[in-house]
Amino acid sequence: MLKLFHTSDIHIGARNRYLGDKLFDEQKKFLKRLYNNARDEDVKYIVIAGDVFDSNYVGSNLVEEFFEIIGYYNDIYTVIIPGGGKSHRQEVTGHDAYTMDSVYRRPDVRQYLNRENIIFLSPDSPSKVVDNIAFYGGFFEIPNVSKLNAAFHIGVVHGPFSDVPTHGEISVDKLESMFFDYICLGHYHSFKKFNKCAYSGSLVQYEFSKKRLSSSGYICVTIGSELNIDYRIFKDAPGFYKKEILDLEDIKWVEDKIQRGDFVEIIGYVKELKTQVENLLENPNIKLSDGVIEYERDGIYGIIEDTIDEILSMDIGFAKDLIDDIKVFILKNIRGNLTKPKIEEFLKNKYLS
Repeated sequence: MLKLFHTSDIHIGARNRYLGDKLFDEQKKFLKRLYNNARDEDVKYIVIAGDVFDSNYVGSNLVEEFFEIIGYYNDIYTVIIPGGGKSHRQEVTGHDAYTMDSVYRRPDVRQYLNRENIIFLSPDSPSKVVDNIAFYGGFFEIPNVSKLNAAFHIGVVHGPFSDVPTHGEISVDKLESMFFDYICLGHYHSFKKFNKCAYSGSLVQYEFSKKRLSSSGYICVTIGSELNIDYRIFKDAPGFYKKEILDLEDIKWVEDKIQRGDFVEIIGYVKELKTQVENLLENPNIKLSDGVIEYERDGIYGIIEDTIDEILSMDIGFAKDLIDDIKVFILKNIRGNLTKPKIEEFLKNKYLS
């Protein structure tokens, strides 16, 4: 049986408007926890599937501190591949891509890559066998590698893959039809599992997302008689959320996030709740988006709300104690999923064209 930990997209050197350079302190904290968890469970392999660094211009002090941390755990093999962005001339650009100015080509970094417990896969050397386990790198494309003689075969691939490609992604079926026992994916910052591969998401989230499922964590992979992919969340890691304030429940949701140390960017709110929003903004963890929208009663939303009031006031079988809940539910979904221009465009095309 083989057991390994899989993570990716640490993005050391990244900044955000809240934590700035302190983000690296959070990244180090949970990176060390990842390795301590591995030691506690006698896991000998940790795979980081690209975008370890946010760019190839990250300061040498951060680069060296990262490698000193993983080098300290010399009883654990760390498998690393470069990340990147858009495909270009058989290389990739962006983040820590393996270009001519790659962070991994620095003379002071080469000393770390030569350590026995650090396995660096690159377009120059895309595969390696360690303790009868073969690791194969892929860089924004299907790995172009030959099967090696080993008991287990682990793909490590950074790039856009999907079970239903719609925006130029590569079909994940092509990966899963290869000889790999499991493929560690990196690039997308949220956990997503397929049949034989998964995106681990970021080790520590640092971006604002409307998806509440975005979280910090890693994957524990066990390969035996069957494959087991177990996503583990760092529940005490800070969260970063975008939020529309459409009712008092949303105010309570933001207050709960504040209490646990999360960060919220308000992207829109209804005018009636402006005072409550201003009270929230007294906390430094809460900020208004640069393009924040204030929803008003006039215009299309006012028409919709008046119409809903009229319908719900009719005796058509709604229980009176449910009417307010029904109204909030309808308005919240209208405001949350459709913008005013989209509604107006739909009505004009439907009835005025």
